[in-house]
Amino acid sequence: MNYSSLNIKPVLIKLFILLICFSSLQNLNAEDKKGQFLEKAQTKNGVETRGAFQNVIKQALKSSFKIERDGKELAYGVVVDSKGLAITKSSEIDDEMTCTFLDGHTSHATVVHRDKKQDLAIIQLKEGPFEPVKWSESSLDIGQWVVIPGIEDRPISIGIVSGGLRRISAERGVFGVSLNSSNSLLVITKVFPGTGASKAKLKKDDILVSIDGQSINSKNDFRKSLQSLKAGDSLKVKLKRNNEEMTVRVVIGYPTGNFFSRMNFQNQMGGFLSTRRSGFSSVFSHDALLKANQCGGVLVNLEGEAIGINIARASRTDSYALPAKIILEIIKNYKSKQK
Repeated sequence: MNYSSLNIKPVLIKLFILLICFSSLQNLNAEDKKGQFLEKAQTKNGVETRGAFQNVIKQALKSSFKIERDGKELAYGVVVDSKGLAITKSSEIDDEMTCTFLDGHTSHATVVHRDKKQDLAIIQLKEGPFEPVKWSESSLDIGQWVVIPGIEDRPISIGIVSGGLRRISAERGVFGVSLNSSNSLLVITKVFPGTGASKAKLKKDDILVSIDGQSINSKNDFRKSLQSLKAGDSLKVKLKRNNEEMTVRVVIGYPTGNFFSRMNFQNQMGGFLSTRRSGFSSVFSHDALLKANQCGGVLVNLEGEAIGINIARASRTDSYALPAKIILEIIKNYKSKQK
């Protein structure tokens, strides 16, 4: 069935899901077949079920885009004004990127502001046209449907709000190296696998020169440069390798490898988690299935209005979203400083 041709209203979507479940239960009772399940296309995130929500995301799709660099998918984002200002998840992206929209057109973009507190980046798109997303003014209710647009006609995922607004405390992270200080030089003696240092391709015998512009000459300098940071924060690290200076971006990681906990292992079973998934002042949770590189875009209600930004794949079963109110405040504050 071609669901895009139907004028589906929110109440009909709910009925569609209920009818699928009821029909399947009836079949099970009638045929009494042991181990019979819903067809994959009819499960919560199956093709048919997601297809029923196509009209819901129709407007938001005009504002949504996928972020890539060197062919690698990094995150999603959304246009917030007619001049090409957009917003996405900060810790997953570099300073420059390529954005792809539903109709296939691409736009280069650069980061113009990073909000480390909320892990948001404001970016400036260069090639239009630009269609700003419509934000919801409705209250958020636990149990309400959420629909997540990507850059295809069907949503990426659907789910429900599973937890109300709450603070997520920051977690302590690790840089991921052992160091030796000698003659005012700080030399890496070991890089721990799976950490931010390892992912940034730091190597044994690299010499640390500076972190975020601050010179590093001792272990004490190193500790001071990290003391206010939390897991998911990113740093610009200047280092010297074979007498050649280079700058890399290192993301402070969650405990892995020798630091790996049982809880982290169980969470990772559901797919890779977001690099930054804690330290938010106010988020709500939902159970829509997302990958870490699908965060940064909006989620909408059944009226097609954006209720927030997906900010983290937090665990095997939960994702976090920043509410629209916080997003709009950040955008407003940024624009006021540009006048």
